[in-house]
Amino acid sequence: MRQQIGVKQDELLLLFPSNNHALKGADLILKALDGADARIRLAVAGKVPLNHPGVINLGFRSDMPALYGAADAAILASQYEAFGLVGPEAILCGTPVLFADTVGAVEVLSDMACLRFERTVDSLRATLAKALARFDAGMLALNEPAEHILYLYSIDAHLDALVERL
Repeated sequence: MRQQIGVKQDELLLLFPSNNHALKGADLILKALDGADARIRLAVAGKVPLNHPGVINLGFRSDMPALYGAADAAILASQYEAFGLVGPEAILCGTPVLFADTVGAVEVLSDMACLRFERTVDSLRATLAKALARFDAGMLALNEPAEHILYLYSIDAHLDALVERL
């Protein structure tokens, strides 16, 4: 998948799943990319393309699990996100996330799986540098994805918790 979309082995691929770029923080992400390492690439999975040298516009996609698996991390800098499924979906594919502290899911994702940042350019740039350092050290991917979601998300886990209470 990475070859198919033109990403080199030494490039950090961030997946930005968005059909509402203004709400999901595209402007902040693009500003942060302007001062970041050129090896960071942003793949946009959504109907509206973004114009930036570091962006790969993928258009609307129905193969999100494959994209999450190919990405090194997913990213959202949302102005507000009550919860959303991007975090759990990415993490269950073994892919960590970079989330603004305005994304509700940060509260139920482990620190290893969710690199949090304040919704500022400087904070996001620092988080991008941290993610790139972990990528370069081969320590960004998640080995045990289920351990990084800190709530009961599966039907089996819910049923076990219910039976325990009987």
